[in-house]
Amino acid sequence: MKLNLGKIKFSVTRAQGNVKDYRTWKKGWIHSHRKSMLQKLDPLGRVVLLGDSLVMNGEWSELLPGHRVANRGIGGETVDQVAERVEELLKQGFSGLIGMAGVNNLLKGEKPRIVGEQLKDLISTACSHHAPVAWCSILPTGPPRTVSHSQIIETNAIIEELCLRYGAEYWDVYSEFCIDGILAKNCSEDGLHLNGNGYLIFSEFILKQNQYWENVALGERKDSVRNGNLQ
Repeated sequence: MKLNLGKIKFSVTRAQGNVKDYRTWKKGWIHSHRKSMLQKLDPLGRVVLLGDSLVMNGEWSELLPGHRVANRGIGGETVDQVAERVEELLKQGFSGLIGMAGVNNLLKGEKPRIVGEQLKDLISTACSHHAPVAWCSILPTGPPRTVSHSQIIETNAIIEELCLRYGAEYWDVYSEFCIDGILAKNCSEDGLHLNGNGYLIFSEFILKQNQYWENVALGERKDSVRNGNLQ
């Protein structure tokens, strides 16, 4: 029996295309459903953690004991997509905001300057609320999902400058995870997302930001006075 190699090659190519189409569909389906769910939830009185999958995958209510938090991470989002959700959060209100975004833009090949322009709109809008805002640096990456080390450094420098300009705290989380220019191997399984050990390090860093949490508590007391709940 003679094999038709051309037909087999076509079938394999079509199957690969179907898998790619399924992954694209699944990614969009997950994004739309999670976004829809988050729109129905009210973060009022909580510290919002906003961002992409690095935020979404954290079990923050358990990782940050003693703090009322709301996870507003959506996997795969770029800076402009995260920015689209800030306006709704501003209308709802929150006690504080901790943000992280930008690595997906760099993975798609966008230059730091372009990403910085989008982050400018995002961070400035987030800071227009009276609640304390902290913005995290982009984390290092590692094989096989490596983003240029220099591009991450350049983007983080832009984030730091934007935080200074608009009144947000800049959190250098990058340095907590960087070993020889890449994401520490014991903190990730794929060079991009954090594993359990990574989230323990991340949450410990957040818990140590005493000034931020003091500012959140102060803002909550002022809100209580303003609303007549505390004398």
